[in-house]
Amino acid sequence: MLTRRDFLTAGLGLCAASLTGCSSDESTKVAIHTWIGYESLYLADHFNWLPENTYLVNNQNATQSLHMLIEGQVQAACMTLDELLLVRSSGVSAKVGLVFNVSAGADMVISRFPIDQLKKIKRLRLGYEAGALGALVLHHFLKAVGLDRQHLVLIDLPPDRQFDEWQNGTVDIVITYEPTASQLLAEGGFRVFDSRHMPERIFDVLAVRPDLLTRHGDNQIQQLINGHFKALEYMQRQRQDALYRIATRQLADVDQVQTALGGVHLPSLERNWHYLSGGDSRLLDAAREVEVLMQLSNLIDSSVVTQDMFDVRWLPRLN
Repeated sequence: MLTRRDFLTAGLGLCAASLTGCSSDESTKVAIHTWIGYESLYLADHFNWLPENTYLVNNQNATQSLHMLIEGQVQAACMTLDELLLVRSSGVSAKVGLVFNVSAGADMVISRFPIDQLKKIKRLRLGYEAGALGALVLHHFLKAVGLDRQHLVLIDLPPDRQFDEWQNGTVDIVITYEPTASQLLAEGGFRVFDSRHMPERIFDVLAVRPDLLTRHGDNQIQQLINGHFKALEYMQRQRQDALYRIATRQLADVDQVQTALGGVHLPSLERNWHYLSGGDSRLLDAAREVEVLMQLSNLIDSSVVTQDMFDVRWLPRLN
């Protein structure tokens, strides 16, 4: 449904079928998986607003997209900022060419107990996807509620398994997002923290490999990003139609799509210029904070965040 950061559930061979018809030397391929923040590209594709010979390569999860970008099977991929840092730590100089969305409540912590009871319970069992993003939310959650890691038993638990484990009584708290969050709240869970309390820290971006782009490919990425902004405009002007199309594609209902959209901020072209040009340092600040957490979690060995990892070359010009 509205998944974003699922664990790898199948080999990269699954992606091969998506590449059918994309063999032209002039083609540009963009890895993508289902997440509300990327629906602009699916809309642009539906309305033929993407450039000729530019293809969306549909994956089951972000891990597949990450590997495809590293292995050079695609020229660009949709992913979270922490995933981009993993790509760069592999020696691939991928750059941020676009900020799709900023989490503004979409990432949340659901508990069996109200927030004022959390300190009274010893050895709370917390399930979360053990990666940089999960570590980032966990860090801010513990700081906000005054808990320490020693109060917790941390369980590596991706979102697609969280509801079952919650019903089985395996976990007391989970770090999650839609649609799992709504399911847990319906089961009596308490929303004790969300990404509104850590503003502009969780970003979804378009990661681009300039080393794989010809001059024609550069132009295709520019046109693809232009299609993204055209789709954002359509989502504003024709919201109900856009909601219906997104819900139909995701096999979801419109209310669920509305809820998911309510948890993300979709930056304008002007805001993207601020982020990528350095006029607004919050994207760089977030990258540096995530980098430190990734090093502490042994996800990366050395520094990978640099000023040149943000690139405005593919953004449409401001009027």
